[in-house]
Amino acid sequence: MLLQAAALLVGLAAGLWPQAIFPSKSTAGGGALPALQALAVSHVIFVVLIWPLMLMRGASGGASRPARIIVTVALYVLVSAPFYVAAAWLGDAGPVDVIRTAVYVACLAPLGWAAGTYMAGGRAGSSWVLLAMLLLVAGVPAAHYIAREFLSGAGNAGWLWALGPATGVWDVAASRGESIVPRPLWPLAIYLIGAAGIALARALIGHSANS
Repeated sequence: MLLQAAALLVGLAAGLWPQAIFPSKSTAGGGALPALQALAVSHVIFVVLIWPLMLMRGASGGASRPARIIVTVALYVLVSAPFYVAAAWLGDAGPVDVIRTAVYVACLAPLGWAAGTYMAGGRAGSSWVLLAMLLLVAGVPAAHYIAREFLSGAGNAGWLWALGPATGVWDVAASRGESIVPRPLWPLAIYLIGAAGIALARALIGHSANS
């Protein structure tokens, strides 16, 4: 829980002082601070990368027990709620923006859990799962930048921006949206399918080992 709180605190600080990280005219002046957006990015990084590493280091089968999953998720929600309230207030975001952002992050939680519990057993392919998480967090945004800046035929490569959870959530958490449903929905479907695929692979490998 402390690591999540630390990650959220870093994200909130980045949203309060965005000019210290990326000087830009768009964040100068009297515009709303991107507090909720920066907080959401840090939360996504925690869920997709840091949490799976925590589960991997725990190397305990208890992480997959339903009761433990429910308790863990409830505690994570309780820890993150005050940060979301503070970010919404500081960034002039409304309740709809908070709910929409929380739904987006929640849709990533199965992927983080599946990756972490798969790697916890030291199964074959664990390094590839970790690499996939790293590419999802950092590789996809880098590919978006390369495609936009250097590949003229790729246009603005907006689909890569939407596919990356750390970049996609930036748009989802923008203030004063009208819907509680994150848009677009197709990246969330890919995350959930990926989580199901990893969980299925974990179950199949476990069944083979017990046969």
